[in-house]
Amino acid sequence: MAGSPISMDNGTRAPDWFSTSAQGARRATNYERNTGLMPAAEKLRCAPVFKKTLKLLTGIGLVILGIIGIILPVMPGWIFMIPGLIILGEFFPPIQRLVDWAKQKAASEFGASGGKKDPPA
Repeated sequence: MAGSPISMDNGTRAPDWFSTSAQGARRATNYERNTGLMPAAEKLRCAPVFKKTLKLLTGIGLVILGIIGIILPVMPGWIFMIPGLIILGEFFPPIQRLVDWAKQKAASEFGASGGKKDPPA
């Protein structure tokens, strides 16, 4: 019985890949992969890769927009450059060190005075 075609209620035969045997299950999995029909567990396993790729592409896009904004006087580039560098810092350690340095520099300049720089005496 395992591996034999299964009859449907309406009298038609089920596809060859649809069976109760292990071989049929393997064929079903290959069919799902080849046709793009993946089980939910397979989709969940692909989700982190998709998220990382999307995050990386977003960071690169923001940095490119920032560079264009620095070159062109029409839009401010730093609005795009800073978030792009923060996002890319998760993927590239040198960029993360740059972001950490900038945070420390900003904290030492503006942190103690509540955001306002003290005037020189």
